[in-house]
Amino acid sequence: MAVFDKNEKTNSSPSLDMRTADQMLQNVFDVCGVESNTIPLEVLSSYSNYRRERFALQKILLILMMVLFALLPILFIPPSYSVDLAAKSSVDQEYGISVDSFLPVSYVTASLNGQNVPVYHTGEKDYAVIPDQNGLLEIKVALINRQYITREVAITGIDTEHPAVTTHAVAEGKVFLYVTDEDSGVDYEGIYALTLTGEELRPDYDEVHGYFSFDYPEDSLNIYVPDHAGNQLHLILSPTASDK
Repeated sequence: MAVFDKNEKTNSSPSLDMRTADQMLQNVFDVCGVESNTIPLEVLSSYSNYRRERFALQKILLILMMVLFALLPILFIPPSYSVDLAAKSSVDQEYGISVDSFLPVSYVTASLNGQNVPVYHTGEKDYAVIPDQNGLLEIKVALINRQYITREVAITGIDTEHPAVTTHAVAEGKVFLYVTDEDSGVDYEGIYALTLTGEELRPDYDEVHGYFSFDYPEDSLNIYVPDHAGNQLHLILSPTASDK
């Protein structure tokens, strides 16, 4: 009794070894009275496989070329970004850099008056630069496709000057110094003096009228007057006989 497997494929093709197939081909040539084939069947079969593999390789190369051609415009897309004054004060200015591109950012650099300055990463594609002096800020943004754009921003309004003494007076055993600072303003709480022995003295001051005072010293004083931007004026107060 024959047993049939229902999962067995009924359309499977019978296979012949190469020698049997070559003999059958020769018999066909003899019956038809045609000159026998001079090229062995094995060589013909190998050549057919070679053509099939070569065609597949050409197809793959063609697909890759089409993909590269489709991606070609992306390789030349430059970055787009904006530079805005995010925060402005008498102490510092923060310039925000926002990159608008679907391509990843490769790097962001900045230089102020030819000197490199730090660039802070504040978001996915947001950066910040805090210049410490006035001048020309050059910002360069590059994408992963090596396309970049350089933009220049003029930096103004940063306080780089220390306070200045406008006048002074001696009265009632005290010396009064009037100071001014046009940008960030005088930091009266930070004013101090050092005696020759290293003792630190703090003055009385009046911000409304713009002055501070020390008791008239017996010896020289080194007086330090800062502003709110970190600039500092250094004065040397030396007593004279005519002022006492």
